[in-house]
Amino acid sequence: MRSTIIVLIAIGVFVFFSTAVYATGDTTIKGTTSDTTKASLNVTNSSDTSLLYVRNDGNVGIGTQTPETKLDVAGDIKGNTVKGSSWGYTKNFTYTDHITTASTTWAEVTHYTTTVTTPALSNLIVTLHIPFVGSDTGGARIRIRLVFDNTTISDATMHDGHAWDDFRNITLTGLVQNVTAGSHTIRVYAAVSAGTLHIPHYNTTLIEATLSPAIFANLYLVGWY
Repeated sequence: MRSTIIVLIAIGVFVFFSTAVYATGDTTIKGTTSDTTKASLNVTNSSDTSLLYVRNDGNVGIGTQTPETKLDVAGDIKGNTVKGSSWGYTKNFTYTDHITTASTTWAEVTHYTTTVTTPALSNLIVTLHIPFVGSDTGGARIRIRLVFDNTTISDATMHDGHAWDDFRNITLTGLVQNVTAGSHTIRVYAAVSAGTLHIPHYNTTLIEATLSPAIFANLYLVGWY
């Protein structure tokens, strides 16, 4: 036998069960709308606090009425085995000339601006490696920062004692938590106290360009949820 409980969602209509409800065979709980922004089932306590919320798009919330994933729990989860998923993204940045800035205040280095799409609510480790970074002016101080959306997640500072002598590799890495599914932007900002900062120095007649493969920067993300 198949039994159906129809849940009425309407102003002024309340349904109370003071005794147990038994069903034999399959049981169906059917809402009154297919609107994916609304619930087909919302279990609350006597104070109308939602305990279990099943939305019409299939997302289920425990302790939340805005589930962003198939199961969204506002609180800790305990179990013998809890399995998640992971994903990755990588991009190489190549060069045809120097990438430079002479700004003494933060300036976006647009060569590295990248848009990525996260498949689900995730935690991310973001890493950017840039080779052969330095300035053409002795005594210059350099700052470079990695920004995810509008949040700085990593910052590097350098001091070049002598012009052209202190070029080095820079690795910026940071953790970003609870990143919503969708499109996000990664940017690099830099500043130099004097002279010109090369990010990187890339002379097309020298070994960084003539020896294959030429130098490149690498961005990679590791995400899990």
